[in-house]
Amino acid sequence: MAQSAIETCEICNQDAGKDYCQNCEQTFCNKCKTMHLRMKSSSNHVFRSGQQYEDSTLSLCDKHSSDYIYLCESCYVPACRHCAVSTHKGHTMANLSASIAEKREKLRKILKTNFDCISNVKNSTTTLQNMIEDLKNKCSAIHRDMFSRQRQLQSRLAKISMHGDISKFEGSEKKKVETYIKNVNE
Repeated sequence: MAQSAIETCEICNQDAGKDYCQNCEQTFCNKCKTMHLRMKSSSNHVFRSGQQYEDSTLSLCDKHSSDYIYLCESCYVPACRHCAVSTHKGHTMANLSASIAEKREKLRKILKTNFDCISNVKNSTTTLQNMIEDLKNKCSAIHRDMFSRQRQLQSRLAKISMHGDISKFEGSEKKKVETYIKNVNE
């Protein structure tokens, strides 16, 4: 049975399961662990505390149940000492812990750069939004000014038009008066 987040011993199902047998893949309480190690068939089994098991399950080779200690730089996978001389023979190997630390540092720098870029983009976006709002306000002011000038021009044109109508009316009346005077003098 594979290890999962079990709080009780998988053997007696009564006490807290604090130790994990790597060979049997089971969680044991202290009493059951002691009895398990006393048996001839399981006396050489390797135990890890539950927390150690949870922390290290990803660091054990599935094939050899050995700790991963290398990083195969040719395949980009972790390797135990057995895999390093068999499956990955002739490949470039690096210390797994050092490689993880190096990659973690590179990722930290990349994340910092990305956060800085995001911050700059946010600031630029805010600046652009302010500029757009300012432009909208200026456009609105120009629009209002144009409408005001349009009304002024329309008013002037109306006056000019009225002045023309008055001039026509005056001319028409003047002709009537002249015709009347002419008729009276005759």
